[in-house]
Amino acid sequence: MSNLIDPHARPLPSLSARHIDPHSYPDGVAFLDGQHLPMSQARISVLDWGFLHSDATYDTAHVWGGRFFRLDLHLDRFFSGLEKLRMTIPFDRDGVAEILENCVALSGHRAAYVEMLCTR
Repeated sequence: MSNLIDPHARPLPSLSARHIDPHSYPDGVAFLDGQHLPMSQARISVLDWGFLHSDATYDTAHVWGGRFFRLDLHLDRFFSGLEKLRMTIPFDRDGVAEILENCVALSGHRAAYVEMLCTR
């Protein structure tokens, strides 16, 4: 491939067919775009507005002995953040709680931090 702008410039690097992730991820389950996925497979696009503009809200709940600790308070903060940013999600509080509980059950973890995150 020639460089059309300056024929004497260095050759361009090759374009990779796909990203090869060199990182390792903890065992766990993510819920992304309506799908439960292994944590290592969950991806957010570099074009996501939350990534580009820091337009996001989140809260992190704790799981001890396979059960959430004060999940109601975490859901209060999460939904308050959504309201303040004028963001909506297709789930109510019970739906989010069910998603979180399913992620914990599918992961098999008995002690964990579980983050709920919403980007525009």
